[in-house]
Amino acid sequence: PHLLALKRLVSPVAGALLLSSSSSTSSSKISDARNRSKSMAGQIPRPFKLERFFAKYEFQSPYLLCCSDCEPLSMQELLAAADEDSLSRWSSLKLSYTESQGLPALREAVAALYDKLQPEQLVVCVPEEGVYLAMRVLLQPGDKVVTTYPGYQSLYGLADACGCTISHWEPSAAAAAAAAAA
Repeated sequence: PHLLALKRLVSPVAGALLLSSSSSTSSSKISDARNRSKSMAGQIPRPFKLERFFAKYEFQSPYLLCCSDCEPLSMQELLAAADEDSLSRWSSLKLSYTESQGLPALREAVAALYDKLQPEQLVVCVPEEGVYLAMRVLLQPGDKVVTTYPGYQSLYGLADACGCTISHWEPSAAAAAAAAAA
């Protein structure tokens, strides 16, 4: 049931968290989630060693062999590829807080990818926030959570802080090679 709930909550699009307004989300489920969150409020995750490592070395090392992101573009390269609307937004950009649910234009673009989704049902967040929110809502002390390992520490660290039993799934080199070849 937690996996099904997670599929309902988390969109496959870049960390967008769906706020269900369907009849399947009853007020008692929301109340239960709030009560679980209150009971876990005092549980603090352990420090994320990977983040501490990156904070110390990521921008000091001449070569990074562990990047999981794409090669970055310079602002000049990015703006050269922008359309008129994007250039207009950039030229009037103010560095301040954004709307708490995310940029309306982004929410509209994401919602347009789905048949039955409205922008008001979306909260756009960075992946880490989405992982945190989903785990705090879905997990209860004693739940069993299977996470990829090695992986981003929050995937198992937050579940551990919620009082869950963690099983690490470590893909074999043969399975990884087969998946890459497929």
